[in-house]
Amino acid sequence: MSTRYIHIGHEAEKRQVLSEMGLVEEDKESETKILPKVCLHCQTVNPCTNDICDVCLFSLEPQRYEEFVNRKRAVEQLLEKGKKVLTPEIEASLRNRVKTISALASIEREDLIEQYLEMLLSGFVKNFLSDKTVE
Repeated sequence: MSTRYIHIGHEAEKRQVLSEMGLVEEDKESETKILPKVCLHCQTVNPCTNDICDVCLFSLEPQRYEEFVNRKRAVEQLLEKGKKVLTPEIEASLRNRVKTISALASIEREDLIEQYLEMLLSGFVKNFLSDKTVE
C-alpha cells in the first residue's frame, strides 16, 4: 500500500489558479497548432499530413518545390539555347537526312541505313569536337 498520496494534474491546477489570479501568464508557446499546408504551386490548402499536393502533385516542402522550379528554369534555358542553335539551314539538312533514311527503309536496305547513320554520327562527333563555341 502506498504511503504517499500523489495528485495527478496538480501542476496544471496550480498554473490555472495562478493564471486566473493574474500572477502567472499562460504559456502560449506550449500550445502548438497544427496548420494545414498551402501548396506553393496552385495555392490549394492540403491536410497537414500531406507531403505532396492533392491537386497538382507538387511537393509541399518549400525547399523541394524551389529545387523543382530551379531545374525547370535550367531546362527552359537549355531549350532556348537549342532554338538559337537550330537554324533553318540545320533544320532543312536534318529533314533531308530523315528523308534519305526513310527512302532506304522503304527499299529495305538496312545495311545502307546503318552505314549512313555511322557516317552521320562520325561527322557530328567531328563537328562537335572541333567546334569551340559549343557550351
